[in-house]
Formats: sequence, structure tokens, C-alpha cells
Amino acid sequence: MEQNIPWKRAAKPEEIAKLALFLASDDAEHLFKHNGCMIPFTLATLRTPDGPRAALGVGPAYHLLHTLRPERHFTTRSLLADWDTAFPMLAQLAEKIAAGKIGETTRIEKDKAQFETPVMYPDNLMAVGGNYSGHLKEMGLEVKKWAVMPFFTKPPKTTLVGPGETVRIPRSTKEFDWELELVAFVSKRLRHASKEEAASAVAGYAVGLDLSCRDLMK
Repeated sequence: MEQNIPWKRAAKPEEIAKLALFLASDDAEHLFKHNGCMIPFTLATLRTPDGPRAALGVGPAYHLLHTLRPERHFTTRSLLADWDTAFPMLAQLAEKIAAGKIGETTRIEKDKAQFETPVMYPDNLMAVGGNYSGHLKEMGLEVKKWAVMPFFTKPPKTTLVGPGETVRIPRSTKEFDWELELVAFVSKRLRHASKEEAASAVAGYAVGLDLSCRDLMK
């Protein structure tokens, strides 16, 4: 697969989507494996008959972590809490899976995987507000690149649901709204952090769907 992503300027959405599809493909696994680079992997929480289980995604399949490391009980939350130790362990497992040394008998194909919300019961949940022009105009703020984000909100952690779950729209709203969001998982405590420090604390990313009742928020 030809890749031509110009990183010297801001990438266009279609370029980001193209790269994301490539990183999730068998071509990416082949490329990284044969160039001595780290094998890309993802983390997920899957629904199983025994309840939610942490899983490692490599190429076209997921692998329940308790089948790879039966001596430990992992959750995505516990992995993030000890990310400096967890990351090299996960990278090593991903390399062994890509090499065919482990995981062949326990793999779950992506189209058969039943996903739960990636991190269940996170320590905190924060939403950035005013991060694009429409929000800034709606709040009467100047449309510009702010040095510090205008504000944050703290949605209840109990409102997280996984893919395929039913969300009931309140009868009291007439302006039910949705927005596609980039979700960042932060693995370290931060206070007065620089951009570089904040970036180094991000363990990974996911896609989220933010649902809100616009008229009830005013």
C-alpha cells in the first residue's frame, strides 16, 4: 500500500483516515515487522461470557490478555495506571503475536469481537469545550487559536457506554445533538504541564461519540 502523508503541514482528515486504515491493516504489520520497528497494537475491553476482559489487538485479530498472561488479571484501567511498565510488556506480546509465537489458538477476529467501552470506570472524565469555531461563536468568544482552552466540562463517568448500546433520549429535550470526538487516554497525573509533558502522558487514542441535550445545557 502506497503511503504519502506529508507531515510538514497539518494533515487533512482524509489523510488521517487513510493512515488509520493502514495502521489497522495486515500491510502495516508486515511493514513494521520487516523493518525492525515496533509492531503497532491496540487495547480494548471485550465482552465475554465471563464478563468484560482486556484484550490486545494486533493486525486483524484481538487476544484476551488473561490467555496470554494467565498469571495476571489485567484491565485496561490497571494497564494505564502502570503504563511505564505495561507498555513494554504489551509491545513484547504484540511482537510475539506478529511472529506467530503465541496467540494462534486464542485469536478473536475483529468482526467477531464484541467491544465494550475501552476503559470502564476511569478515574476521571473531562471534555474540552470551545475547541472549534462553531462552539466559540455559540459562546460569544473570539474565534482564534487559544493558548489555553476556554473551558472544560466533567461529564458523569457513569454515562460511558460501549458500541452497540442503547441510549435513551430524554423526553424533556428538543435539541438532542451528537458530535464525533477524538478521545485521549492520559496515563500520568499532570499539573501545570507543558504541551510536551502533556503529549508524553498520552497512552493512546480512540474515537468517541458525544451525545448531549443542547437546550438543557443553556
